[in-house]
Amino acid sequence: MANLLLEGHEDINCFQNILRNHRENVIGEVRNNCQAHNSPRDTEIYLFTVLAKLNGLHDQLFDTPGDLIHKLNYNNPIEVSFVEAIEATFNYLIFTTNRIPRKSQKRQSTSVKRKEFSQLTKYHSLKIIDEITDEDLAEVLNTLKSYKFKSIDLETTEPKFKAYFSGNKVEFKVKWLRINALHYFITSLAYNDLLTSPENRIWELSSQCFADRNGKDLTAKQLDKTYPPKSDRVKKIINYIINDLRAKKHGSIKTR
Repeated sequence: MANLLLEGHEDINCFQNILRNHRENVIGEVRNNCQAHNSPRDTEIYLFTVLAKLNGLHDQLFDTPGDLIHKLNYNNPIEVSFVEAIEATFNYLIFTTNRIPRKSQKRQSTSVKRKEFSQLTKYHSLKIIDEITDEDLAEVLNTLKSYKFKSIDLETTEPKFKAYFSGNKVEFKVKWLRINALHYFITSLAYNDLLTSPENRIWELSSQCFADRNGKDLTAKQLDKTYPPKSDRVKKIINYIINDLRAKKHGSIKTR
């Protein structure tokens, strides 16, 4: 499989750049096609079809036993890196397509546009949905600091962590020990509608709240271009956190 993936590509960095160019071309084409539709309903149908195809291809590659991806040799780091790059591309396409603005039935008034602008500028940090309590965020922090995970600075306090999901201005940044875990965590929060922060400012706001393990600032571009964690264990723990928050969002009790 490694030979098949490497064919025509010198290394994983080259392959990642090619995938990045392809995904930007795909998103650009989808946006243009959305603009070409005259009615909001036609746009919705088109985007639904695109998302259905992307999800179908993703499931066929990564969730169906016996397919090419499932013949992956996990002892070969080259194969693992190439497949993770492919999966990250699919996740980016699905996430970004799902966030493409839909056409409005009526032209917005100036007052509505001003209101939207104030909504965009009022946030200084990420904002978790109101259904998630301070106690819920304390549980999230404890999981992120647990000995099995250790993805966030162990000196992070509960009040400080809660502040970064309040929408308010913060004075100091929290160190993340695993930047790819931070990217996966924030992406999962946004994808599952657990944030009320403006979608087009998620990485900008994240860069104002979090730093790398050495305390160095992170840019919005760095966070946006980060690939998901290689470790299935890391993704499994974050997925557990997200599922728990989703259950609380809908008022149900998650069975542990």
